[in-house]
Amino acid sequence: MTQSDQTPDDELDDLFASARQAVPTPPAALVERIIEASQMHAEVQDTAKKQSLSAPWWRQLWRDIGGMPSLVGLTAAAVMGVWIGAFSTNISTTSLEFISMQTTEQIDFLDPFAGLDLTYLEG
Repeated sequence: MTQSDQTPDDELDDLFASARQAVPTPPAALVERIIEASQMHAEVQDTAKKQSLSAPWWRQLWRDIGGMPSLVGLTAAAVMGVWIGAFSTNISTTSLEFISMQTTEQIDFLDPFAGLDLTYLEG
């Protein structure tokens, strides 16, 4: 069995040093394809900017909202909100009773001595 004077860290440092010295150069065809792709991407971006600037405001708004599916959802939510707000008179009292019932139970649960306020005053 042979033992070397190098530690694993030294061997790793040697490998990293050799990797730094041998820097691969990309082929010329690859560089040309990258440059062509970046030019095509820049042209696409320029045409998209020109189209977005030339579109009317309502078409930009339609695209920003999300089109027909989003408009249908917004309309349904607005109609339901108006209907609930205008035509249901008992929903507010029912919801207030429900909320007050929940808070009363929570207070009783949090303070077990809620009904014994006068016993604190007695000596």
